[in-house]
Amino acid sequence: RYRLTDVRVFDGLERVIERAWVEIDGERITLVEDAAAQPPPSGDGVPSYALGGATLLPGLIDAHTHLVGGDVVAGAQDYATSRRLAESSGLTAYRTVAAAQHTLRRGFTAVRDLTGRDYLDVDLAHAVDAGILIGPTVRAAGLGLTITGGHVHQRCVEVDGEFEIRKEVRRQVKRGVHWIKLMGVTGGMSSAGRHPLAAQFTLDEVRAGVEEAHRAGVKVAAHAHGGEGIMNAIEGGVDTVEHGLFLDDRSAERMADRGTVLVATLMNEMKYHEALERGLVPQTALRQRQRLADEGFVMPSPEERMAIARRHGVRVVAGTDAGGNAMVRHGQNANELVMLQRCGFGPLEALAAATGHAAEVVGLPGRGRVVAGAIADLVLTPFDATRDAAVLASEDAVAAVIKGGKVVHVAGLSSPLAERVFEA
Repeated sequence: RYRLTDVRVFDGLERVIERAWVEIDGERITLVEDAAAQPPPSGDGVPSYALGGATLLPGLIDAHTHLVGGDVVAGAQDYATSRRLAESSGLTAYRTVAAAQHTLRRGFTAVRDLTGRDYLDVDLAHAVDAGILIGPTVRAAGLGLTITGGHVHQRCVEVDGEFEIRKEVRRQVKRGVHWIKLMGVTGGMSSAGRHPLAAQFTLDEVRAGVEEAHRAGVKVAAHAHGGEGIMNAIEGGVDTVEHGLFLDDRSAERMADRGTVLVATLMNEMKYHEALERGLVPQTALRQRQRLADEGFVMPSPEERMAIARRHGVRVVAGTDAGGNAMVRHGQNANELVMLQRCGFGPLEALAAATGHAAEVVGLPGRGRVVAGAIADLVLTPFDATRDAAVLASEDAVAAVIKGGKVVHVAGLSSPLAERVFEA
């Protein structure tokens, strides 16, 4: 049991307490009080740590990562080499743990991992939950499902027709996935030969996968960029649409009607343009974009996409696609908050999209909040992220990370919390 005093608190949805104190007992937050109305007790023997007006946030949540295998190899021009598919499962597992722990040190105490290989994300989730290793809480999607020769077929399970989809969903539920990822709903920017906007799974196939997953209490995410494919995802009943690079008024309106959540992975575009300037964009991605341009398709900017989503009331949560391509690296996850603000979200909206709202969408009850009774997954920053969430992307943004009440990371031994980190 201990207290954090002299902190600014964001509750994970909309409330900010400028001068607060928080009490933690075991893995739970037991008290969150406004110091102006209720000063913290003294002399009762409970260890107390004065944090000098720092900001205490719920642990951040990335709703779209690819931890398995760590960062994609920069400069590699073929999919198998860039994802190290010939590497042993053991070495891939070590890279996965390293990526997960780097993500945790950057303030992300939970992720939804949307496909890897060998069910390493599922095993990582179990290892973290069991206390075998320290890392972010993981909601895992196991192996993506795609059509034969479809998007990312190199490391997804290729299934065709409703029967095969149902059987594969059942197999993955048996293996312990928390989510099903329908990868082959549209093409992608990293799949050579396949049109990025071409529909892959049919509407009936999507419906079959969703029905089977939902019957087992498992939600479904769909990789979809636009056109017929994104409409198949929405009408087929998926819970989240990933990317939506060509989101338009028609698809956004239908998403809002059905309650489909958008995980826009805006950081992809941010890092694409940075990589383009440095000549680091893979040729496949360049060719796919050129193909679209040659055919007259105009990709909306991130600002335009978010304007469409917000105009129609589409719910948006933060997800980065970290590890999904060579441009988006693990540990850079907070750049999604930079992009959300750039696209019109206020600082508290951006923070909520990566905390309270993300926890609800991903399926993390008790997390994403700084309220009494919540699990004490917390991040401490010396900056006022409630006025500018983008500060969390700076290298010195994270002063400490608390996971389940344990201090698992401090930025330096001079931190008031340094004495507790070794108890984690």
